[in-house]
Amino acid sequence: MRKQTLLASTIALVAALLLSGCTPAEPETRAVGGQSSASGSPSPTNGAGQAETTTAPTLASTGEFVSQATATVGTATLVENTDHSITLTLSDFSTDARLDIRMYLNSDPVVLDADGFYKVIDGPSSTGHLEIGHLSSATGDQTYDLTTSRQSLRSTHSLTLYDYAAREDLGSVNIGPIG
Repeated sequence: MRKQTLLASTIALVAALLLSGCTPAEPETRAVGGQSSASGSPSPTNGAGQAETTTAPTLASTGEFVSQATATVGTATLVENTDHSITLTLSDFSTDARLDIRMYLNSDPVVLDADGFYKVIDGPSSTGHLEIGHLSSATGDQTYDLTTSRQSLRSTHSLTLYDYAAREDLGSVNIGPIG
């Protein structure tokens, strides 16, 4: 039930961002996978001048996965909620089923190299990353609590799904920074 509520909130936020005219940020490099962000505005006040509580997230970043070693599709949404928790939601998600898929936050964005391949300069096979856990399923909507990774999320520009046994990137998405 919590996942459905979070997913509904995330969809409502993304729709609101699109309707308000927010567009993906223009990256400095030739980055791939759309990314957008929005910051919260001051809380509206009630008639007595007190701030009303809201359940809308204060920050959000979203992007579309690009395939690397295998077909990987879906949307990743990183949200800082009003209670300061941070969640990562994968929607309409699918990748190849492997035994040991780990998720890594990267300090660099996903780029298209001169040979036509997507890569992250400092990705899981280098030092510019942080492992945040195992992927729970190769398909379907799923949500992860990343509140304890807040400090790393401030310098995150992408997320990579990495097959630890085969030592290869399955797919990545430009997302962040947040937190």
